Amino acid sequence: MLILGDLRHSIQILNKVSVKDEYGAETSYWNPLTTLRCSRKFTAGDRTIDNKEIFNSQKVVFTTLYRRLNESNRILFEGKKYTIGSIAEIGFKEGLQITAELINE
Repeated sequence: MLILGDLRHSIQILNKVSVKDEYGAETSYWNPLTTLRCSRKFTAGDRTIDNKEIFNSQKVVFTTLYRRLNESNRILFEGKKYTIGSIAEIGFKEGLQITAELINE
């Protein structure tokens, strides 16, 4: 069950847009699609070193009202970008539970 009082965070959903220039080169950028209210729960995190570079892994579950989203979208939350791993529907078009992972940029 989705509790509306828990939706105290704000996330921005980003959609990938590809544009070809006059020479045929393709440029991609992330365009804001919508902003949603959500609850947030950190589920796992890890820090590894590979080739003398530090990688932080952080998995988060966002719960929000129902909206048509897909795994190709990205999430911008508190200035950090997350890839969407899975989207599970709560009830019948009541809400969504989005599992996401921090992008190391």
